Amino acid sequence: KIALACLNGEELGNSDETDFLTISYSSTDYVGHQFGIRSKELEDTYIRMDGEIAQLLNGLDESVGRDNYTLFLTADHAAGDHPKYSEMMKLPGREFSSNTIKSNLESQLKAEFGEKKYISHMDMSQIYLTDVTQGDAAVVDYILKYLRALDGVQSAFHRNKLDSLLVPDEIASLLSKSIH
Repeated sequence: KIALACLNGEELGNSDETDFLTISYSSTDYVGHQFGIRSKELEDTYIRMDGEIAQLLNGLDESVGRDNYTLFLTADHAAGDHPKYSEMMKLPGREFSSNTIKSNLESQLKAEFGEKKYISHMDMSQIYLTDVTQGDAAVVDYILKYLRALDGVQSAFHRNKLDSLLVPDEIASLLSKSIH
């Protein structure tokens, strides 16, 4: 409904100029991560999204004409089964708990380097250090060693240590280009 309001309110497609409207249907990503790719919740989300896309296409047909627009549908990524489903099916693997890793790592850092806060935030697979510790090479080396020793972790990287990676050059290149 918001897209249709934008289409009409901005009078998109009613001039000789090219108009461009982008819409992100992100709920499928969030629901898929939360409940898994085989869940009724995700099925329901796709059914609802299909209805919304149908409304959008009908609105485009009415306002600019059926043959007067181009539609692109893309996706950001695919997904695997939810860890609980994999466990139920007796498949290998388990859920990655960033909170557990953060808590255990923080405790280990305090034992190794003294009582202060080391980790400011952990977002899935990225660790952000506090202002006090982010420049400490010994702390960074300890964290990398700790993470690399975890079961299920293939490797860990630091933005200032990409030149010493034991990965193919093309992967190191991609990593270095992903850091601002």
